[in-house]
Amino acid sequence: MKAFAIGPALAAALLGLAAASVHAQDAQVGARAKALGGAGTAFEEDPQSIWLNPAGTAAQPGGFALSYQTYIHYEERGDPPDDTLPGPEVNDPIFIPSFVGVVLQVGSPELPQAVGICLATPYHVLLPFRGPNPVSLPPSEVVVSDQTFHRLRFSYAIDFALRPVGEDGFFSHVAVGLGADLTFARMESAHYPGDFNSRDNDLGLSGGAGVLMGLYDNGQSMRVSLGIAYQAPATYDLAPKSRVVPFFDWPQQVQVGLAFHLMERLPLRAYLEAQWTDWKAASKDSRLAGIEGFESSLGLSAGGEYRIEVSPSVGLLLRAGIRYYDAPWKHASETDLPAWGEYQLFIDTRAGKFVLFSFGFGLSWGYKEGTQDSLDVAFEIGGDAPAISFSYTFQF
Repeated sequence: MKAFAIGPALAAALLGLAAASVHAQDAQVGARAKALGGAGTAFEEDPQSIWLNPAGTAAQPGGFALSYQTYIHYEERGDPPDDTLPGPEVNDPIFIPSFVGVVLQVGSPELPQAVGICLATPYHVLLPFRGPNPVSLPPSEVVVSDQTFHRLRFSYAIDFALRPVGEDGFFSHVAVGLGADLTFARMESAHYPGDFNSRDNDLGLSGGAGVLMGLYDNGQSMRVSLGIAYQAPATYDLAPKSRVVPFFDWPQQVQVGLAFHLMERLPLRAYLEAQWTDWKAASKDSRLAGIEGFESSLGLSAGGEYRIEVSPSVGLLLRAGIRYYDAPWKHASETDLPAWGEYQLFIDTRAGKFVLFSFGFGLSWGYKEGTQDSLDVAFEIGGDAPAISFSYTFQF
């Protein structure tokens, strides 16, 4: 994958940092969510909520967001491949972002409503497989599958007040959001021996939904929000030139998150989240005796951000997070890696369960009361490869 259309200098910076910077892929996008360990479902003021949780767009001002990130790839080595090397890569083509979207506020202060449109590219999967008999030496075939997922989403969200504005107490409001998606999957594959290359792509329809509820708000020192989001699956017909090629459908995902906003003397926000991704249903069952197929994955995230007032209109946000990730495979041992049909996964991975650490910062500045722009950077370490993410947000 290659990524960046914001100028050669910025692209070079991304590539350089990526070489020095994490892990198995997830559906979260945006530097802010990445720096918080992947916790973004309870965001209330970020345009990237169009994808993370469309309900989070209901009451936020209109805005634009753009994000780029690295993805983990398992590059094959040798001819024919006999080893793999995990590492960070950018999107392909380089100018396609991990997220670009716009939120427009169409409601009123009494009944906030918003519409949004975004292009999300949370996944770019490059995985080698051995087959059809992976235990034979040498293997009869190695297939390297390079698959990219894009999702164009149109969203609508509405926020209902459960208490008069400004009144302290529990259950202050509830927002509901819906997304209608056009999905696109592109796959390129290389087969060894024979150097047979193929490619295919397909479109699909899908959607998503979310709820964001204010659990508690005393108007001064604490606000607690609950976010729940669902991303529906999408299925594809990818069979280039009638060859059997391992590929994935777009997995369904469920996310549940809590946000704690501490205000006044302690400008701190803390986030907790769980994400479940159904990679099992998105892949083909194993047909190899004694070898299991891909599993669903689970992620548990925790993170916090602290705001330092540099000036009345400029703020520096320091962020850190931790994430436990149960990968779609159980073990790091090559013989125990899962199979897709008659093809067994062939990667050099550290483990089947990871503890990932993230950190980053954001610089925000306001042009007029009630709006602010921000530039955010995030890094992740602790997985098979490091990762980095950049985001820019502009509020109307």
